Amino acid sequence: MDDEFESMDLDIEPECPDLDIEPEPLNLDVEPEMEPETDEGPSALDQMSEYMSGHNYGAEDYETYSKDPEWQELNNQLQEADGLEPTDYDEPQGSALDQMSEYMSEHDYGREDYETYSKDPEWQELNNQLQEADGLEPTDYDEPQGSALDQMSEYMSEHDYGREDYETYSKDPEWQELNNQLQGADGLEPTDNGTPEEPAPIEAEPPVEEEPPIEAE
Repeated sequence: MDDEFESMDLDIEPECPDLDIEPEPLNLDVEPEMEPETDEGPSALDQMSEYMSGHNYGAEDYETYSKDPEWQELNNQLQEADGLEPTDYDEPQGSALDQMSEYMSEHDYGREDYETYSKDPEWQELNNQLQEADGLEPTDYDEPQGSALDQMSEYMSEHDYGREDYETYSKDPEWQELNNQLQGADGLEPTDNGTPEEPAPIEAEPPVEEEPPIEAE
């Protein structure tokens, strides 16, 4: 038994894998794929942002930059990029209400200045545009304006008349004409101010019948 163990060759080395195989080197010279370059340049939005930044404009400066042909061109590019119809800047811009608001703001007018701005042909034109936009008949400013009541109120205000001044203004032909217009608007017969009004006749009192005397019995 001992002889058998002695005869076994215990010096056999185990087979090992060949660790001397060098890994293939990575090719680091391959350039990554890049997106193809385009010739479009900055977008319309980028150009508009650059324009506003370059001029230091804010939304409150609209009245200034909106008149600049460069801004108008950029704005049209933005509109086209959004699928909108570009603006024709040769035509008056903004709605009728916007233009009227701009007019009132530029002249610093309030409602109390009606007697001033209502005589301005520019205001009259803008007012007609507003009326047409609202589906109303535009005003013919060659005709006397305002209702009969408005004209009478204007007359009384201009002359600083009150009801206590009736004896004065009732003799004024202008007031008489305005008063007739008021009466006509109310469906009344206009007053003939050329014919003096006759005083109402004084009716005679009927005679008093005397009672017959009482005869003594």
